[in-house]
Amino acid sequence: MRPAGWLALALGAGGLLADGAALAQTTKFDGSWSVLVVTEAGNCDRAFRYPVGVAGGIVQYTPQPGAPAVDLSGRIDPRGRVNVRIRRGADTLTATGRVEDGRGSGTWRTPTRGCSGYWQAERRGP
Repeated sequence: MRPAGWLALALGAGGLLADGAALAQTTKFDGSWSVLVVTEAGNCDRAFRYPVGVAGGIVQYTPQPGAPAVDLSGRIDPRGRVNVRIRRGADTLTATGRVEDGRGSGTWRTPTRGCSGYWQAERRGP
């Protein structure tokens, strides 16, 4: 999978370490989201769209069959700031941005691959 696809996985499969209370709390960002990831620079796949979920501020994704193993973390804080990090082998991808009122956007980059771009998200439901 190329880095743009990793971002979608990262936004969708968050595994940030948090205490049980934080995981149990709901946030205004919880629910189903559709995330579009677009590469603007570098030799990575041009674009991907993935359905993701947020629960307790933790970004979640159910990998599709055959998806590669990755080490990732992701969270949306109470102010809507998004921070995601994903590692696969020697490659690291980071993404930041903001969500608000059912929409979100930000940027991503992977210095190990020389790729970067933007992401956009739209809330699809509870």
